[in-house]
Amino acid sequence: MNNDIKKRLEKIAHSAGTTPLYETVDPDGNKVTFTPASLVANGGKAKSKSGKPFRVTKWKGKSLSEKVLSKNFGRKKK
Repeated sequence: MNNDIKKRLEKIAHSAGTTPLYETVDPDGNKVTFTPASLVANGGKAKSKSGKPFRVTKWKGKSLSEKVLSKNFGRKKK
């Protein structure tokens, strides 16, 4: 393989990563998951399940594996 192609592939491989997830409770008492990018896009506010923006005061780190292994993952809410 050409060195140029190897360097490009290596650059692409190193640029892939995961986005950190955080969880908080909205004013209605529902758990809401958000990312730092979503906070920046919404001016420092997260959106509740009802769609209303609110200021995040306390949050907890949430891993992707915790989310995938939860009992309700992949189920539709009625």
